[in-house]
Amino acid sequence: MRVLAYGQVRLFAAECPNCKRESFANAMKTRILRSQHWRCLYCDIGLFVPIYRNGKQVRRSICFDHFVPWSYSQDNRVSNIAACCSVCNGLKSWLMFKDLDECRDYIAARWQAKGYSRTGFDHTVPGLQDAI
Repeated sequence: MRVLAYGQVRLFAAECPNCKRESFANAMKTRILRSQHWRCLYCDIGLFVPIYRNGKQVRRSICFDHFVPWSYSQDNRVSNIAACCSVCNGLKSWLMFKDLDECRDYIAARWQAKGYSRTGFDHTVPGLQDAI
């Protein structure tokens, strides 16, 4: 057990001898992907749609994330698993949110701060897309 800032206690799976983290069955992964219409739960962009960072295309992979991190909950139920892109998975990391909207707001802010976009155009410069 480790104590984090603000008095949060974090129990890591390695410190829970009866907890076993197993990989997800392919059928479960497919069911999750279909239920999310093959879109990242966090950025809501199709998992096969290209995204960009500072004007350059970024390659993404599909990840399966615990919405409430495994290190907190040891919960492998389908209701706690989200299909997401590797970018959002990295940005969310082990953070916890009160709901999906709060998580999406956080991810959107991090996307903007890191220069990610849905297109290769910089929408912060007025008229740039029209000029190209």
